Order: sequence, then structure tokens, then C-alpha cells
Amino acid sequence: MAEYADPDALVASDATPVEGEPFEIVIATDDFEEVTLTVSSEDEDVPDGAIEIAGTASETNEVEDGEATFTVTLDEAGTYELVATGPNGELIDSATIEVVAAGDEDAQDDGDDSGVGGLPETGASSTPLVIGAAVLLAAGAGAMVFARSRQTQA
Repeated sequence: MAEYADPDALVASDATPVEGEPFEIVIATDDFEEVTLTVSSEDEDVPDGAIEIAGTASETNEVEDGEATFTVTLDEAGTYELVATGPNGELIDSATIEVVAAGDEDAQDDGDDSGVGGLPETGASSTPLVIGAAVLLAAGAGAMVFARSRQTQA
């Protein structure tokens, strides 16, 4: 398999899809006219028949307007590997997706549809900094009022 790899090319419409519910995989590329999406699972409990991309475990679609879209249904909860390749086996992108059991509300995402290829949430919350700045501003204003009142009394 030739190396190409665009780490942001493969995006899922749902970061943690529910078993048995279809979701879309969009592969963005201007470099190929066709893209193949292959879905597999190393989990021994997941049968091959649990993977459906329009009825198969691997499908090739034409790229239109820089994107190839696949509708995927995974019928078993588990971990799946998604691999997008070009027509000669060039790796476009790959990702791992966790499918949750139907009714497992705790494991499902928060509905932000960020996708597999989306940006992770990083950094710290700025709320403590904003509160600290407000306290310092109030203390500075209080000190200024106190100093001014001392000057007018002297």
C-alpha cells in the first residue's frame, strides 16, 4: 500500500455511532477520482456480517466535488478500523471508531457531530482566569477609592 495519508480526510457523521443505526463517512480528497472505504474489526465477537457499507464490508465510490460519501451500518457494538484508500491502494486516511450498544446512553457522544477527523478539545477552562481578573480589578478599584479618600481627608 503506497503512503499518502491525509490525517483530516476521513470524517464520520457520528463520533460514537449506535449499533444498527446508519451513519455517514465522508472522505475529502482532490487527488483521486475513486476512493475505497474498508471497515474491519479485530474483535472476535464481531462477525463479518455485522459490517455493512451499502451491503458490503468494502465499497468504492466516485469522488464528487472533492468528497466521497459512504453510508455505514455496524450491527454490533465494538471497535472498528476504517481505512480509506485510493484506486491503487494509496492510503488516504484511517481511523478507529467505537460503536456503542443501543440504549447505552453513557457511551454515546454529546451530539456535537465532531466526527472522527474533528479537532480534539484541548486546553484548560478560562473561567478561573476570568474570575481572578475580576477579583483583581475589584481590589484595584477599591484600593484606588480608599487612596483617594485618604488624600481628600489629609
